[in-house]
Amino acid sequence: TWGKDLPPGKLVMMETSEACRAKYGDNHARGLTCLEARAHMAIMNRTDWTWLMVVDDDEYVFVDHVIEQLRHRNPADRVILGWPGCGNCSKSNKVERRGMCGGAGYLVSRQNLLSMASAETAPVSAAKQEAFFSEFMQEPDSGWCDVRFGCVAQAHGLILEKME
Repeated sequence: TWGKDLPPGKLVMMETSEACRAKYGDNHARGLTCLEARAHMAIMNRTDWTWLMVVDDDEYVFVDHVIEQLRHRNPADRVILGWPGCGNCSKSNKVERRGMCGGAGYLVSRQNLLSMASAETAPVSAAKQEAFFSEFMQEPDSGWCDVRFGCVAQAHGLILEKME
């Protein structure tokens, strides 16, 4: 119901992937991480957006609130907005960095998503997309797509910031 007033093409659902299902299972754990990584790879090549919000299908979004929050944000700022603090991005048992928590969803600017693929503009080369996908699927915490997104973002110099 919350997405009914969005302009056409602005609400994008993750597509299924036979490659993800065959290698990692259905849309749970690493299977969902695979789907999300593939969705990011597809959308990073679009040029008709500035901010991407990733939310689960059981979330309600107050679109007006999100738009108001983003009005005061510069998409060039090296931040990911959401609810940081979940999981463990460290390869050891010592927690040095945490990823994003999924319940609140998260927002990333187009510029920052491109930077996570070591790209500045679209289209992103196949080699850079494959490197992005490979990094997204690495441990630690690749069983949690939101946590892993935050881990990859930090590995590329982005800061996880709580969205009000």
